[in-house]
Amino acid sequence: LWCIMDFCAPGLLGNAKAFAAQYQTPLKNEDIDIVALGNKLHDRLGIYFMRRLKKDVAKDLPNKYEIKEEYNMPDVQEDIYQRAVKLYLDGIQSNMLLTIQDIRTISEHPYLYESSLLDHNYEELIATSARLKLTVSFIEQIRSKNEKVIVFADRKETQKMLQRIFFEKFGIVAKIINGDTPTIITNNHNNVETRQSSIDTFQGVNGFNIIIMSPIAAGMGLNVTAANHVIHYSRHWNPAKENQATDRAYRIGQLKDVFVYYPMATSPKFTSFDKTLDELLSRKTSLATSTIFPTERMEVKEDDFKILFK
Repeated sequence: LWCIMDFCAPGLLGNAKAFAAQYQTPLKNEDIDIVALGNKLHDRLGIYFMRRLKKDVAKDLPNKYEIKEEYNMPDVQEDIYQRAVKLYLDGIQSNMLLTIQDIRTISEHPYLYESSLLDHNYEELIATSARLKLTVSFIEQIRSKNEKVIVFADRKETQKMLQRIFFEKFGIVAKIINGDTPTIITNNHNNVETRQSSIDTFQGVNGFNIIIMSPIAAGMGLNVTAANHVIHYSRHWNPAKENQATDRAYRIGQLKDVFVYYPMATSPKFTSFDKTLDELLSRKTSLATSTIFPTERMEVKEDDFKILFK
């Protein structure tokens, strides 16, 4: 920012050393009021800095509706979740970050954590995961409207689980776009599809269809406006990247209202990982819209989940 402004309006932000001391060094302090610091810098930039958001510019875009729905974990999921937390609290599993990763996995599906997905039929898999129950319910509603949906999930094991369930439940062979899906193919001897050809196949189907995407691999550059429903089965820890994933459907060329779903596994006995993550992401999103600092600063960190163990 200093380099750009020193070129556009020399001297406006002073010299680089003074700028760093005033605006960069304070960011090392986790307790710094980023909003106040951002407003101070924004005021100093004055008319030389203008931020234009999509909602301010793309007036022809249809409406976007966000649906956050909570569902209490089935007994199996809740028991495995509490067992993982207890291992940490009892000192058996002393690494808090590993425990956070464990409960994050269990929140997606308890049998994903136990590596036993293949031991259960699709009905058992649906019945034992709150997130999965909600996701299937959302897709049933989408099917009744004869519309298309993108399901975002970051783990390959989760993507394969969802693909299996969507086939057995809905009869749909859902394409998967992740880091293994090439952007281009030079010598295709194995009939491998590129990311764009997978999307073209998905969009070419009349009516209801499902596609599964990694929020990282498909988070930018792809146009999937045939889908007007987006389900974040796995949530990205950076709200800006999560929004970029949603924008595969909510972009210029979209003619229908877009519905974005966030299924959350909860419990009446404790504050769940999903509930905590949603609150942290909401806070970070609010922070991002109030400042002009890099989005990396807005990412949820694993240390933010310490509150789960207090």
